[in-house]
Formats: sequence, C-alpha cells, structure tokens
Amino acid sequence: YSPDNGAVSPHELSSLTHPLDRPLAEYLVCSSHNTYLSGNQLTGKSSAGAYSAAIRRGCRCVELDVWDGEDGHPSIFHGHTLTKPVGFADVIEAIATEAFAGADEHPYAKMPFILSFENHCGPKQTAEMAAIMLANKHFMARVVRRPRDGDDPPLMSDLMGKFIVKSKVKDDSPPEFVDLVWLVGAKFKSFEESIAQPWNYIHSYSESKLKEILEPDHAAMRQMFMKYNATHVSRTYPMGTRVDSSNYNPTPCWQVGAQIVALNFQQVKSAMITYLGMFQQNGCSGYVLKPDYLMARAPMPKPTWFAIKVISGHSIPQEPGEQKSFVNRNTYVSVGVTALEGVEYGESVDANHTETVKDNALTPIYTPLDGKSFKFMAAEKDLSVVTFKLKEAVRGKDPTVGYASVALSVLRPGYRMLPVRDTEGLLLGMPHYLFIHTEFLS
Repeated sequence: YSPDNGAVSPHELSSLTHPLDRPLAEYLVCSSHNTYLSGNQLTGKSSAGAYSAAIRRGCRCVELDVWDGEDGHPSIFHGHTLTKPVGFADVIEAIATEAFAGADEHPYAKMPFILSFENHCGPKQTAEMAAIMLANKHFMARVVRRPRDGDDPPLMSDLMGKFIVKSKVKDDSPPEFVDLVWLVGAKFKSFEESIAQPWNYIHSYSESKLKEILEPDHAAMRQMFMKYNATHVSRTYPMGTRVDSSNYNPTPCWQVGAQIVALNFQQVKSAMITYLGMFQQNGCSGYVLKPDYLMARAPMPKPTWFAIKVISGHSIPQEPGEQKSFVNRNTYVSVGVTALEGVEYGESVDANHTETVKDNALTPIYTPLDGKSFKFMAAEKDLSVVTFKLKEAVRGKDPTVGYASVALSVLRPGYRMLPVRDTEGLLLGMPHYLFIHTEFLS
C-alpha cells in the first residue's frame, strides 16, 4: 500500500486546497451534536474527554448544553435526563488545549473552532461562564468578540486560529457574556424576516423542521432556505427521540446549503460514514467550501455518471471482541452513494454488493453479483459521498465489520487503495484496505 496510490491524493488529505477568501456562510463545517456524551442520550456519561475525541476526529464545531450546577458552578449535561454532568471549566480547558494543537506544523489545524452553546444558566452562572472563558489564556487570546453594527462578515482567512462562540442572548445576559457571542442564536419566524437580519444571526433547525422544509411539495420554502444559507449560517441537529444516538442523513441538508449539520458522534453507522467521507478533503480541516451553484453563482451541474468495481480487500476487520481466524470468515462489500437523483430526505442508497467470498478474510478477491462494475448517477457531484460497507456473512445477521467512504469530488479514477475504518469510525491503517477501480463515464 502506498498513499500515493490512495483513492484520495495525499495532498488533498494534508493540505488546505479550498480558498480562504469567503465568509463562514460559504463553508460546510464538521459539527458534533451533544458532544459531551458517550453512549446514549438518556443515561450516557458526560466528559471533557468526549470533546477531545471529537476534535481529534475532525470536528470544528461542538455543542455545550450548560446548566446551573448544583455546586454553584456551571455544568454541562443533557437536561431532563439521567446523564451525569461535567464541569464547564473542565470542558473549556479541554477545548482550549486541543482545538489548535499542531497548528504550527499543520495549517488545517488553524481553521476556526465554533462553540455552540445551549445556555440554560441564570445570569449569575452565565457571568461565571464568561469569567471561565476569559481566565483561560489560550481561549482569551483567540476568541472573536461580538461584531459591531455595520461590520462586514470577515473572510475565512480572518478567522484562522480563532474561537467563535454561538449562543442565544437573553435580556438578562451579563454584558461580559454578550461581548463573547459572535453568532447570535435567533428564533425562526419566516425566511423573509430572517434574510433581513444581520449576517451573524443564526437559526437552529431540528430534524423534524428539516423534514417539513425539504418536503417535495415545499419547493418555494426550500428555495428560500437556500437563499438564506447563502448569506447566513444555519445549524441542524437530530431529533430528541434518537435516544440511541442514531443520526439523520446529512446530504439533503448540504444540498440546501446548511453549514453546521450536527450529528451524534457517539454512534458510527451509514450517516456518520457519509459525514466522515465528506470531510476527508481540504486537508481534513473540518471545512469544505460549498459549490458555487448553492451561492447562486453558477447553474446546477449536469449529473455525473461513474462506475466502481471492488476488486479485493486486505485484512478485513471483524466485530469488536471477535477473534476468528481469517480462514473461518465469509465476507462481502456493499457500495452506496449519496446525492443520487430522486433520493428523498433520509433515504440511503446501498443496493449494490459483491459476491460473498468464503473462508478468506485476509486477501478476498471480490466480484459483483452480475460480474459488472457498479454504475451510479450522482445529481450533485460536489455533495456526493461513495460509501463501502464491509459485511460478514453470518446466517440471519450479516453484521457490518468495517467501513470506507470518500467524497466523489476528490475520488481519483483508476486503480486505487482505499483505507478502511472500524465500527467506531477510526481509520485502521495498514494492512486494512480495499482495492477498487473507478471510472467516470461520459
């Protein structure tokens, strides 16, 4: 295996390849929902370590649900559940330490970092939140202060190495906290009213609201959402009923220009694999420039036809805790792609899979069921992600034992090596990979 023959070029994976001369609203941002939790949304543990883990996986926007702590100091936890709290000060320390680690050696580690607050504290502990942030020398030196009326939105190059605070501002919010809020959370009423608001006002939309906006017969509302997202930032998040930390499909949100599409990082399945694939570009910086047609600068592109063949695998992983011999395992690979023509909100397309290779999970040679390459038509190449699920053929079960994914816009044609992730979404490195062939069709 050589990185030079990877499905994505080493340069794309390690360097900033997208322009920095656009405002924040023109970028997609790798974002985590309820970042503080591990496990489920009802009884999971809250920890500062969960923030460090999310940052190391490429997150540049994390969520902090802050409540008045019983000990008199602000705490972070999932309100009205049995989740255990973690101190606000501990989380700020973890973020301040990790957010820009390695920035001197890697330019992509200088990309701005957003703290999305859901602040339930009263004035006293809100003031303490501000004091804690300003007392941290790493945070204080990098935080962007509230813009003045009439200021133009800064460019991405102006925000490099900066912390951005997003929060609602209440009538009784202390001025020292208000001064730190750069993205102001505002209640959504109508897109006509929202477009007229200052550029630093932001709306958050639940998954259920998104479904309403993205309904096929709501074309006018969808167009207004796209227009709003050309100048303002939107945040989307999973429904509260997803207590198992499952996720919604991020692609329809990107297709209307939503920037901060927050997912539960606690669980890795199809939606998260799509997400990780999208952000394996632009130096894995957590920022991807939106295509020009979402900014009304260019017409919609023509669909992209392409064909993929899974040729072989190497050292196919297995379920956590399993220690089977490679010769006692039967595996196959399914291939899917997002942003296909006609795919509705929440759907996934994952219908193509290889024949099962029996008794060889070390160096399996795969063939498609019909002997031909898998052919796809992506309606929006720049927002499409090709996903690969490594499956073990077990009677009545067929668990997924590994994943791979790559943004179609940076997928290189020809014979390529594709690194594999485990079921936690972590890249396994050598010797775990797929060998694939990609051809873009006229």
